[in-house]
Amino acid sequence: KSCDSARRELCRHMAKLLSLLLPALLYQVRGTALRAADANEVSEPGQGAVVAHLLSVVDDYLTYYAEEKSSWSESKKRMTEIINHATSEESRMASINEKARMKKEHDKTVAEYVSVVKKLDKALTEMEGADWAAKHGVQEKLQSMYKESPIVLLSESLPGGEPLASAASLKLRQFRQSFAARLPAGPTK
Repeated sequence: KSCDSARRELCRHMAKLLSLLLPALLYQVRGTALRAADANEVSEPGQGAVVAHLLSVVDDYLTYYAEEKSSWSESKKRMTEIINHATSEESRMASINEKARMKKEHDKTVAEYVSVVKKLDKALTEMEGADWAAKHGVQEKLQSMYKESPIVLLSESLPGGEPLASAASLKLRQFRQSFAARLPAGPTK
């Protein structure tokens, strides 16, 4: 557990650092592309290394995302079993609260991963063109990730989008809770 949390904390710090460095990197790459176009050069030495490094980071984050989804799926299954086999209402409610806390942590981690990958996607699109993901064999994984996390993408695409996405997420949770309150109580299988 402590190794997993340390890995997540390191990933969070890397994501923050990357979000600070990425605009400067894009500025440099755009400048390189303009100089190359003016001088009829193919590219400056080192640009391939930058692209290779960014592709490596994308692969790492796609792996982290897949691991997080798998881990959450397993944790969710175990917590549901615990809730269904609770011996008292108090232990059942404590388990439900713990599952909700775990879900919130999972959602935050996934949002960070998707955010970093989206920024890398934009950088690689600028450097390699719109078809970079297809050329490097990650297009399906990216599309799947984006499809599963539309609220994260919405929050990044609109000014002030994070409060909008949070509000949409809150409304969805309230709807689910009101719907769940109408269902008969008791364990489900």
